[in-house]
Amino acid sequence: FSGGTLAGAVADCPGFQHEDVVSHFFLSPGNLGPDQATSTVIPVLYTVCAFMLCISIVYAYQVLVVTDRMIDNTTTSPSDFAVMVSGLPASATDERMLAQFFKENAVLGKTDTEVVKVVIGWDAEEFRPKIAQIRTLKSQLSRLEPGDPAAK
Repeated sequence: FSGGTLAGAVADCPGFQHEDVVSHFFLSPGNLGPDQATSTVIPVLYTVCAFMLCISIVYAYQVLVVTDRMIDNTTTSPSDFAVMVSGLPASATDERMLAQFFKENAVLGKTDTEVVKVVIGWDAEEFRPKIAQIRTLKSQLSRLEPGDPAAK
């Protein structure tokens, strides 16, 4: 090496023009500025920018959380009045009976709680095998002749 630096090593390469400190072949992000990556300014600025980006992300998330909480506290939505119940027996399919049960038992010490509506939602996962079986039977039925006894 001439001088023990990368620029000196490049200067020793055949065909190197001495006016070029670093040729275009050796360009990299570390070749910025006159100190050619020996300056600590670039890594320090990069670290500061990364830190500021992290602080900005945390701040934006906190603003989002506070805004969400404020909107939830100042507005009324159906979930403020809804009760979601799971694990009911399969025989619990009468909405009037469920409404009567919640009217009598929803609030401790009160037997006339107003129940506006009961909606029963079913877990579709339970019914997927049965739906597949129905589709198979329909396809078999469509292939049968109308007078075939198996079609009945």
